[in-house]
Amino acid sequence: MRIRGLFVPAMLLGIGAAAAASLDGRWRAIEIEGRSVARGVEITLAFDGTGRVDGRGGCNRYGGPVRVGDRSFAFGDLAMTEMACPEPAMLEEGRYFHALGAVSRWRLDGADLILLDGADRSLVRYRRAP
Repeated sequence: MRIRGLFVPAMLLGIGAAAAASLDGRWRAIEIEGRSVARGVEITLAFDGTGRVDGRGGCNRYGGPVRVGDRSFAFGDLAMTEMACPEPAMLEEGRYFHALGAVSRWRLDGADLILLDGADRSLVRYRRAP
């Protein structure tokens, strides 16, 4: 949400505050568009409770703003490093960031966080990281 040119996280405005709080912490991707993440590739997403996320895309680090509603979900402009890595890390990272570009909803399924598109198709499935 923008107020006089400032991005104000939905959580700070009380919109979806309880829902957003349930996402706080670090999550590890286990599936991208229905396919398991390649063995040995770590893809993470961490919520810090202030309307920002960061993580690893498999090779590069990324971070930026996020808006979380009761079921809505929208990334702002994400910044990322630009390192090259060996396969399969680069391939998995490409699949991951492509999927993030279509995210508009979220839901919890037991211990898993699932990011969904507008048609409720699973884009990324995460499990809470220790």
